[in-house]
Amino acid sequence: MRSHLTEALAAMEAPFEPDEVEPPSSPHKPTKEYVLDMVKRRLCLDSPGWTVPMIHFLNEDEHCAAFLSFITLLEPSLDDDIESFLLDGPSHSHMKGPRVPRDDTDVTDALKRSYRATMLMAGEDTSDAVLLLLQSKARLMTKCLFPIFQANSSGNLRHGCKILDKLTRSHLNDVQQVVGANGRTCGRYMQSLLEHIEHPHVSELFLTMICKPHNAALLRVYLSPPATKVMFYKALADIKIILLIAQHICDTQYDEVHAIAAADVLLELLDRLAADDFGAIVLEPLSHSTQLLESLVTTALTPEGGKSPASYLAPPCGRRTAAIRCLLGLLEKAAQDQVVGPPTSPYQSFGSTVVNLVPNQLHVAKSFVFGRVQAHLPEILTYLQKQFTSQQQQQHAAGCDHGVRHTAYTVSHPFTEFRLLLVQMLVALVEHDAAHLATFFSVDVWRILVAWFVQYPHTNLYHHAFYRLVFLALRTNDPVVLKPLLQHAKLVTTLIDVYRKDPTASSRGYILQACNAIRLQAATLPPDAFLRSFLQSHATWRSFESELCATTQASVYEAPETSSGEKKKKKKKSAKKKATSSHPPSNASVILPEISADEDDDVDQPPHSPDQSNNGNADSLSPEGKKKKRKKHKK
Repeated sequence: MRSHLTEALAAMEAPFEPDEVEPPSSPHKPTKEYVLDMVKRRLCLDSPGWTVPMIHFLNEDEHCAAFLSFITLLEPSLDDDIESFLLDGPSHSHMKGPRVPRDDTDVTDALKRSYRATMLMAGEDTSDAVLLLLQSKARLMTKCLFPIFQANSSGNLRHGCKILDKLTRSHLNDVQQVVGANGRTCGRYMQSLLEHIEHPHVSELFLTMICKPHNAALLRVYLSPPATKVMFYKALADIKIILLIAQHICDTQYDEVHAIAAADVLLELLDRLAADDFGAIVLEPLSHSTQLLESLVTTALTPEGGKSPASYLAPPCGRRTAAIRCLLGLLEKAAQDQVVGPPTSPYQSFGSTVVNLVPNQLHVAKSFVFGRVQAHLPEILTYLQKQFTSQQQQQHAAGCDHGVRHTAYTVSHPFTEFRLLLVQMLVALVEHDAAHLATFFSVDVWRILVAWFVQYPHTNLYHHAFYRLVFLALRTNDPVVLKPLLQHAKLVTTLIDVYRKDPTASSRGYILQACNAIRLQAATLPPDAFLRSFLQSHATWRSFESELCATTQASVYEAPETSSGEKKKKKKKSAKKKATSSHPPSNASVILPEISADEDDDVDQPPHSPDQSNNGNADSLSPEGKKKKRKKHKK
């Protein structure tokens, strides 16, 4: 009778010598070296496949853990168990510190074995027997695979994430039971993932483990019972997972790539949890914790080189841009009453797609979030003023030869994403409370915003944000807000001058929108209102108003002409309509409405005079008319 080890080797079709099979002691429990050697021989084959005895062999916990050790590739340490392969998730002692180099580019023998083991477990053509193995060993595999994120692991992260994604896709309940057992355990697992969050496969695993994306194709996967989900979310709330992610954004011990990836994960997690039924459990710290918002604001508004004038000229680092992106995303998400939730059916055609709007779980934190960020509004405006002053000083300096050349124009200083996000955050704060315009928006602030509108004629994203601020200021109808903007900053004169001087500027569309907003707002006010009296005394505005109305009317009522045939057809229709329509009095101005589709069909019919229509009716009623009709039908 052959021993258990000999049968396993024979089943795996691995070469072995008879004298190397039996371990020197304990024939019923092979040592770690013998089990490793046995699995290694199997994985050394070019195309290893599954056999029934091999699956039975891996049903034992020790053998399955030994198989997974070829993927994790942990360096030996004093904490290792010399008699067992079993692990209990990532270790705190190996969470940080100097990392072992990982073989991601060089195709070594260890990387080949790791790839073969990964494809055996998580390949596309996985057999039912392997699926049963994954189901029975899901919790064990979760504990034994997560150490791949330790600092002493040289395993390939893609391989580990592929198997873990296979487990979460079909057995999310088991994975969350292991990771979310308690707050301390959850902290170990999630922190190990955050250390490698800059890798796309790690960040995707991190997100899907917490909350799957709102995709109809994933409606029947990544499922777990509500009780397990609540337990897992409570563990995430205990460790304050949102604050942990923010630390990876603001902490300077992580590089910029890591900080940018952490910001992407934070924004995506907020988007998913806001639409989740139990997302309020994880988002609850945002309603009272000031650490997140204060750290993001401090990181965003602190230049790298101190607060010297030169530091405001240097492009902001990726960490600061990531912090301001998170602040803006948090404000925009908290302001919504409802958000787009998960789809209700996995089968939805384009015509029958229904947007599932659900209550926003982050909306309860709106007042607190806006209140904390609004407290820093003077700092934001001061930063913009210092940046503008530094740029003006450098432009006026002798021998200044700075500039960024684009395809069709050159600017002295680029309008960075960071500056755009700051202005968009101003828009979000003013939309929440328009009283900030009277309190914080001084003449200098409006002059800076107007100057940037003129200085960057092709930055349409800023033009849209500037138009929103102007529109919100107009809707207040407060002279305290409008006087600095219209009288001192000379908004109307500046917009009209830019519109007339540069016919190729991309800002002409937003100039028309802003001027129309001013015109329509003034039309709704009484004659003694400040805006209306200001426009009546503005000579440039009075000369431009007729041109504004004509241009706006032409852009609204002019139908698009795509071909010369349509032009001729339109001319014929207009000629027929003129022949049949009654002429209005010469002293009356009549605006014809736009022809609809039904009216256009009527125009194609030949015109009939009243006499012709009466003759036709009489002819059809007379016997002669009936005879004529019969002759026509016979022909």
